[in-house]
Amino acid sequence: LGASANFNGTRFAYAGASWTIDITSKVFVEASFGAAVNDGKTGAIIPQNRLNLGCNGGTREAAALGVRLDDRWSLVATLEHFSTTGCADRGQARGPANIGARLGYSF
Repeated sequence: LGASANFNGTRFAYAGASWTIDITSKVFVEASFGAAVNDGKTGAIIPQNRLNLGCNGGTREAAALGVRLDDRWSLVATLEHFSTTGCADRGQARGPANIGARLGYSF
């Protein structure tokens, strides 16, 4: 479960599955896939500074590369994308993509 907050654009929430594969004892990669919903703009009139999402439902795909700093903490570079492909034919519907970093803590 998760969410992506954007204070000047589209926000989305998602639920799905993630897989983590260790490359070494310190380095790992992750892949995620699941269902998502967004609060983006849809309809006939889309503001120039916003994406035409086509609909408010779709999928979320993500990939990450991480480094374990110790047994509890990790630093992870991520790329995530909210896909609305095929849900509407209003031209070129596009979903938002985010690139970022996370500081993780394992309980």
